[in-house]
Amino acid sequence: MGLSIISLEEKDNSITFEYKGTMQGFDLHWYAKAVKKDNHVYLVTATGAENDWDVDKEILIPNVNSFKLK
Repeated sequence: MGLSIISLEEKDNSITFEYKGTMQGFDLHWYAKAVKKDNHVYLVTATGAENDWDVDKEILIPNVNSFKLK
């Protein structure tokens, strides 16, 4: 798909990753967290324009990282 992984971090039952690429003609930037619990995987993602990422990440990354399972 032409996506580039910027960072990848594994902890316990979760993985957090940041990646970027072009989709449908748009240069995009993603930040995502996948959490496994029992037989389910919960995925939380944030997507923004690559050009705006330096500003948008200040809000998007903490929101994704705030996801917790009880």
